[in-house]
Amino acid sequence: MTSQDLSPRPCVVAVDDDITIRTLIRGILVNHGFDVVVCANGTEMWDALDQAQPRVILLDIEMPGEDGLVLAEALRARYGFGVAIIMLTASDERSAQAMAHDAGADDYLIKSNDWDRLINTVHRHAFDHI
Repeated sequence: MTSQDLSPRPCVVAVDDDITIRTLIRGILVNHGFDVVVCANGTEMWDALDQAQPRVILLDIEMPGEDGLVLAEALRARYGFGVAIIMLTASDERSAQAMAHDAGADDYLIKSNDWDRLINTVHRHAFDHI
């Protein structure tokens, strides 16, 4: 066993109102060495953040109630740049990407079946914020 085997797995909080997306994200990221907390909305996210210390927060942009843009701004106000924020959306419009970055997102992913891109992006941000 090496010292890396003893290190904690990086935590990711994934916030999406779609249970299928949450389940897929959790399964994929857990299989790639992350601890994952899934949340259906902002209220669940804030409750989870009382317990978890994530390196990365994945936020769906379009959710009922507080959307991902509102949550990203609040997260930046609370944590500064101590946590990476990656926005997820079905929209590939440049205006949505610009709004995500204006809200404080570090990165932007379009929901698709490109799970390798999700894994690589989360991994890069998880280890950039150590």
